[in-house]
Amino acid sequence: MEFRKDEFKPLLHKDAMVQQLFKYAQETARLRKQHVINAKRLISENENENASIKEFYECYKPIEEALLPLAVTVQNSATVHKLIKKLVKFLTANFQSEMLKTPLVISRFINFIDLLMMRWVKYSDIMYVLLKSLLIFSVNAYVFESPFCELLPALERIMALPNANSGFVQKELIVWSIGNMSSDCPQFIALVTKSPVFVPQMIELVGYNCAHLRSTCLWALFCLTKSELVQDKGIFATPLLLSQLTSIIKRDNEKEKENAVWILANISQHIMSFDSTKLLALINTLLEQLNRANNFDCYKGILRFLGSFLAADMSAAECTKRIVDSKELYCAMDRVIKVPALMKECVWILSLLAADPVYCDNIGKADSLLSFLQSQLNESTEYHTRKEILLTLYYLARNRSEHIKSIGNEIVLNYCIWTLNSHITKDAQLVTCILSIIDLVIDILPNFIAFLKNAGGKEAAERIIYVYEENSQISLLAQTIVQKLTSY
Repeated sequence: MEFRKDEFKPLLHKDAMVQQLFKYAQETARLRKQHVINAKRLISENENENASIKEFYECYKPIEEALLPLAVTVQNSATVHKLIKKLVKFLTANFQSEMLKTPLVISRFINFIDLLMMRWVKYSDIMYVLLKSLLIFSVNAYVFESPFCELLPALERIMALPNANSGFVQKELIVWSIGNMSSDCPQFIALVTKSPVFVPQMIELVGYNCAHLRSTCLWALFCLTKSELVQDKGIFATPLLLSQLTSIIKRDNEKEKENAVWILANISQHIMSFDSTKLLALINTLLEQLNRANNFDCYKGILRFLGSFLAADMSAAECTKRIVDSKELYCAMDRVIKVPALMKECVWILSLLAADPVYCDNIGKADSLLSFLQSQLNESTEYHTRKEILLTLYYLARNRSEHIKSIGNEIVLNYCIWTLNSHITKDAQLVTCILSIIDLVIDILPNFIAFLKNAGGKEAAERIIYVYEENSQISLLAQTIVQKLTSY
């Protein structure tokens, strides 16, 4: 494939490039010689490490032999292509080797790629093999990411080229490498996300009718939106990506659907201000998928997105109402809430609904669901799930007097007292919720006061007064409970 001459600025004069390549070859030979000397010295100094050092050098030697021929000015592109393929074959066979995780090898190899890209950028077959070798090294890039950062301008130029069939494979390898480095290379990822090319190009390529490229871009975008190294997730929230993901979710490819759903979940807070018509179309699509998705990860991502939508303070009341009134949501949660991997998300959504006086009736009518939630208040259930269950039961009882039965039973009260006496009392929100439950039961269900006293409710409240003496709100609430239980 030939590119227009004006697509690349000349990087080096031909004579300067030749001189630089020869200089690099000489330096590589010198370093190799020095390495042999150092290896022999280490062997003589410590006989106990002979085996490991010999193995280290045996791994290093073929890498040097493969790299050195590439640093000379070979005129025949077929020869260069053959040499690089030989190198990639070696890297593929040894990519788990500790030697390939050393800064020296990675740094020198990336420099080779940079030099070769400058000269052979017009040869798509050579560029493909170079980028494939880069992909192999990106798995261990966390060891030494600086060389990869120096290579970014060359990769950026490739990504900025007009999209054409012959260039898709090269771009896919670059995107794949970025995904590999998304969680371990902060400096590299910071440069990638600040670039005006990489993220917009990945978003654009998601819409192309090329299955492998689309899947790779979706996976890389998922990795980037999930990564804690990306400070501003808003760069991914574009109307184009929103419409593309909506279309992908409607398709039958489960893996693409899963990545699309989780991208939305990861950037949910950044798309709340989008056009309500597009958001409503997306929400309708996600709700329909609740009855079609075939894997729990996809279910979890949908529930996470819908929960984020309900938790946000939005002006898009129409979208919120669609979620709250949807039969699809309640049917899906009733079906999957007993699955341990999905219980946390389901209960979280229920607690958000129960906290709103307008929407709490939607779940208060489900007696079987409330009974199930109460049965999960035991140590075998994940901590955050138990917390959301208590919040759900308390909000229901607080907002509707007819739902007081959700907290007026021995199972809930026993768990509340046990929690106040355990290490979990460090969670101020949970403690406030439990004290509020006990206070509400004392005021509305006085027949449970004797049970609370016999179960140690007074002593538990006194302990909280001591533990939270610096928190006036919690301390005052605990004192009120002690006084009420003492007076009876």
